[in-house]
Amino acid sequence: MTKIHPTAVVHADAQLGDGCVVGPHAVIEAGVVLGEGCEIGAFSMVHSGVTMGSGNVVSEHVVLGGPPQDLGFDSSCASGVEIGANNRFREFFTVHRSTREGGLTRIGSNCFFMFSSHVAHDCAVEDDVVIAGYTALAGHVQVGQRAFISGHVLVHQHVRIGRLSMIAGLVPVERDVLPFALLGRNPAVLYGLNLVGLKRAGIKGSRYQVLREVFRACKDGVAAEDLPGDSEEVAHLKQWLIEPSVRGLCPFSRPGERRRAV
Repeated sequence: MTKIHPTAVVHADAQLGDGCVVGPHAVIEAGVVLGEGCEIGAFSMVHSGVTMGSGNVVSEHVVLGGPPQDLGFDSSCASGVEIGANNRFREFFTVHRSTREGGLTRIGSNCFFMFSSHVAHDCAVEDDVVIAGYTALAGHVQVGQRAFISGHVLVHQHVRIGRLSMIAGLVPVERDVLPFALLGRNPAVLYGLNLVGLKRAGIKGSRYQVLREVFRACKDGVAAEDLPGDSEEVAHLKQWLIEPSVRGLCPFSRPGERRRAV
């Protein structure tokens, strides 16, 4: 059965799946759709236009689907936030709805957003992403599957963060982050492959060696269409490099530069 605390405010037009739990003083506005087994913590707010799949856990003091922080935004704009399944949103997490009529800010499934992290309007976060505390994504940022963004990271608007990449803490990210790569320092540079993430994803042996050669070729300035190898990872990397970029690619580290611990 769905359980709603007596002090919670749930609009009659909200749709709650079986087994949902709504905590004390939480507010769920009209038009919200929650999948089965979602938990909404005390004092959290779910605005109109938010839809989410099953099994999401929302901690206390979380705000989902608030208006974007855009001075030109028209509050009459009908937009929303689309969330997948089995995500965890810790205390004081916020995500804003799109600035575009009918647009969506998108979050995939099985992601973990730590305390006080933020996803701005029109972002697209794919599955299995981890974003640590006090990290903020500006508008229109794209985050690829299984990326890991450490704490106190600020990501500029329109940046693309590639699949299975890792970003060190306290790093300002102003340009695109290559898939499978490790980013650190200030100014940010690409150091090499995300070895821990690749190992956890089962990318090792010959698959890893091919990817290593491709990374070196990218560092040497080889064009995407001329990159060696034909693995699934290489194909993904080539396609990612071909796609349009607003910010351009983060630079690679060069010999003699001090490596920052991550």
